Amino acid sequence: MQRVARLSSLVVLLAATVMVQFPTLPALAKGKPGPGGTYARDGSGSATTPTVNVLANSTVNTIVLTYTAASGGMSNGVVTIAVPSGWSSPSIGGSDPGFTTASTGTVAVSVQVITVSGVTLSGGSSVVVTYGSTGSGGPGATAPGPVGVQTWGVQQKSTPSGTLTSLASSPSILVAILLPPFHTEGNLIKDAKGNPVIMRGIERELTEKGTFPNDAEIGQIRSWGANIVRIPLSESLWLNTCASSLPSNDPTYPGAVDAEVRSVTSRGMVALIELNFNVTRLCGTPGPQPMADAQFSGTFWQQVASRYKGNEWVAFDLYNEPHDITDQVWLNGGQVSTGALTFDAEGMQQMYTVVRNTGATNLIFVSGEDWADRPATTLVSGSNVVNAVHDYTCPEYPPPQCTTQNPYDPSPILNHWLAVGLIQPVMVTEFGWPDKQDGTYNANLIADSETDGWGWIVFAFTGTSNGLFDLITDTATYYPAPAGVPVKNGLVKNG
Repeated sequence: MQRVARLSSLVVLLAATVMVQFPTLPALAKGKPGPGGTYARDGSGSATTPTVNVLANSTVNTIVLTYTAASGGMSNGVVTIAVPSGWSSPSIGGSDPGFTTASTGTVAVSVQVITVSGVTLSGGSSVVVTYGSTGSGGPGATAPGPVGVQTWGVQQKSTPSGTLTSLASSPSILVAILLPPFHTEGNLIKDAKGNPVIMRGIERELTEKGTFPNDAEIGQIRSWGANIVRIPLSESLWLNTCASSLPSNDPTYPGAVDAEVRSVTSRGMVALIELNFNVTRLCGTPGPQPMADAQFSGTFWQQVASRYKGNEWVAFDLYNEPHDITDQVWLNGGQVSTGALTFDAEGMQQMYTVVRNTGATNLIFVSGEDWADRPATTLVSGSNVVNAVHDYTCPEYPPPQCTTQNPYDPSPILNHWLAVGLIQPVMVTEFGWPDKQDGTYNANLIADSETDGWGWIVFAFTGTSNGLFDLITDTATYYPAPAGVPVKNGLVKNG
């Protein structure tokens, strides 16, 4: 018994000695090498592609995806990429559209999934997977129709015994009917590949009053076939045009504009941001004025252009409908009298310069004189400029209250722009008819614009169906009213 007791005491002493000399090791951090060689956890690392936008139904596409291993690396691991539906099937045949190669490892394919096995990488190193490779004589991959944003799902496991696990984030590519960035060349708007572009779309009214569409309504605009949405803004809601003690601006307004822009551009449509409401004096009432004001419009455009210049899907419309001003004021600014008030106006050339000074190269739309009915004597000088026309023969009421001669004929206003349209881009950025039960005028204007090769934007979606210029029968189905039928039919040409 004494011997057993002595042995027990010795065991306790040794155990205490071991605990003192060899304290418990902390758990290994995931993805970091430790004793025995710990590889990155499955599903770690990152995947990227420089391709952001692809033209719907386009061919000769090569998509390069780079997977970068996390700390700890991979040993004989696997990376898989799920090619979205509608794309050419991935292949290991050099002459096939979906021919796929990898910078390391072995490529195999099954239906729409690319598997790269035998991948050994140290942390921070990469494997480059090229889908639609033309290096062996293949034609490049064919994209699907306009499906919007598609995610190329990437999975990874670090060792053969691991489990394929999705990455926290996989790259996405927008498949759309347009391909930015856009630029002008001669009298054409062109896309990133130099293809001529005609933009056809719808204005979403009331954002200048702080009423915004939800995402579903923008989805309806896209379902009609639009490739551009005009978004009117208020200077006084965007920035403070009053005393600091009584600010006019809504701090949530820019964020709401952001949300609408995202809703538009994520569907492959251009967001045409337009200055619609402004003031003519400090604490003045915001609304449509004869011209942009010198006091605040420059700051407005500096902020807006700085905010959106990095989005290739955004374009800028400097001022809605200049009127009752001279051509000199229209171009370079100056004093304007409206009623008993005189204010300093900002000219189109000045606003253009403000936008360009932010570094923005986006398209800039410039509305003409006399409610955008005619071009000014001297046009804005610069790059990527589109001249904007508004064509209303009956701006308030239909006949018989409207007494315009030949009210269903839009050509007299359009004819003012024919000479300009031979040398610079022209687009009808606003038109409509004040009776949604009559589609004659809209059909005529669309036909004339198409003949001239000009894009067009109809007025308007409003979130309701009871306005004179509304285009729909109801907001449950967005079925086109008679005024909307030629619009929806015309938007089919966008593809």
